[in-house]
Amino acid sequence: MKSIVATSLGVLAIVSAGGAFISLASGTLNTSIAIPFSIGSLIGLLIGKVLERKISGPRV
Repeated sequence: MKSIVATSLGVLAIVSAGGAFISLASGTLNTSIAIPFSIGSLIGLLIGKVLERKISGPRV
């Protein structure tokens, strides 16, 4: 199950990064939205890694 979740999150990250790069290159990236969203995503990732150790596989 973890490999399925990791794969889908990896695909989402690749697609999102590609879209952000294209928006940045074309000058249409709204940084006042993108920067807080990116910071929140990174904080959520770190919290998720801590909680992952405490939650069993079936509960994930």
